Amino acid sequence: MRFTPPTVLLTLFFGLLLLAGPLTFMAGPARRAAAGITLPFLQLKAAAATGLTRTAEALTPPTKSDQARIRHLERLVEQLRLQLQNSRTALDENREFRQYYDLPAPPDWKLVVAPVIARDPLTWNRRFRIGKGHNSGLAPGAAVLAGNQVIGRVLETTPNSAVVLTVADPDCRLGVRLPASNAVGILCGRQEQKWHEPPICLITYLPRDNSYTDEEFVVTSGLGGTVPPGLPIGRVVPWEDQKTAHIVGAAYAQLLVRPNADFTLFQFVAVAVPRGPWPGSPDPGTADGE
Repeated sequence: MRFTPPTVLLTLFFGLLLLAGPLTFMAGPARRAAAGITLPFLQLKAAAATGLTRTAEALTPPTKSDQARIRHLERLVEQLRLQLQNSRTALDENREFRQYYDLPAPPDWKLVVAPVIARDPLTWNRRFRIGKGHNSGLAPGAAVLAGNQVIGRVLETTPNSAVVLTVADPDCRLGVRLPASNAVGILCGRQEQKWHEPPICLITYLPRDNSYTDEEFVVTSGLGGTVPPGLPIGRVVPWEDQKTAHIVGAAYAQLLVRPNADFTLFQFVAVAVPRGPWPGSPDPGTADGE
């Protein structure tokens, strides 16, 4: 069907009449014909009205009750998010806590599990405070483990807390042994530590004539009786010039050691405490056997 200008004008005329009101002046057949012609216009009008209504509803600002309900739902979502985060943290802590209780204690020793309660950002890898003290049998000089690796020694205690000095600190001295080369020396931290990087420790007073290799295991010597023997500490790494050992004054050798303990992820530590009385109250600045 071809629409000519007169046809279009006539169609629009009937459409406007129908949109304006009922066609009461038309007879039945004429009214039906006009309704059929103008039906698309009526449908367009209805669709436009529906769209305008929905748009107006969307643009209408929420009432006070709606706003209160939205705020309540937002608070509920935030509470659920915090509960989920706390549950995940508690799960991680429980997993780590169980790990420590599964550690086998050295003969004649027990492991006292303690939470880490404070870490200074400025000395994050050199010292921290734990939530057990001499009421739990801890004493200065006791070996402290992160996982099953030695991370340091107890520096000082209160009844219910203690400060731990890590092997990264130059003031923490620990008697160590290298089983492969059958050598005994003193381990301590180096002054040259990079911020928030895994520390490198120094073993000194080693026999100069021994043969040392990279990746040798380093364990506690147990000399002096205040630290169990054989606790793992780390592995030997080469110096900056790629040499394994440096000879000091033709008198003794020095090695570098990378500790196995992770200094960033632990939330609990285990302290090795003798089942009987302490041999003494060792000065944590003095190594076993000195």
